[in-house]
Amino acid sequence: MKTESTPFQKLLELMGVIIIIIITVYLIITYGSLPDRIPGHFNSQGEITRYGSKIEVLITPIMGMLMYVGLTLLQSNPKIWSVPLTNRHDEKKVYHNLKSMIIALKVELIGFFLYIIYNQINGSNLSLYATVIFISVVLMTLLFLILKAYSKK
Repeated sequence: MKTESTPFQKLLELMGVIIIIIITVYLIITYGSLPDRIPGHFNSQGEITRYGSKIEVLITPIMGMLMYVGLTLLQSNPKIWSVPLTNRHDEKKVYHNLKSMIIALKVELIGFFLYIIYNQINGSNLSLYATVIFISVVLMTLLFLILKAYSKK
């Protein structure tokens, strides 16, 4: 089933592309002035636990962009979503909401990757609050859109 994108979904997609552009431009501008060693890993408290070569700063955006492309491919092929539907007349609404969920998650994830890259480049710890907020936003997005997809309205 092909679902048309709503203006909200298009806005989210645009936000995701803008974040990817920001990451790319930021890396191009700052890469030459990076020190040879940058943070390469953060623990669950957001503290730097390992330093690595400055080339490692490219791993996060590459992973983020691959994830973004993979989720975009997933969102464009709803036949593989395996959604249990008890009522076929709800199909369009359910698929629309699940598509919104995938798009929102892409933007949230790539936004968090931007935050991680920024901290890697600046050599600073991640904020524990930022991690908690990120996880909370992702869970609230999932809960809200799943409930909306299966609501009776």
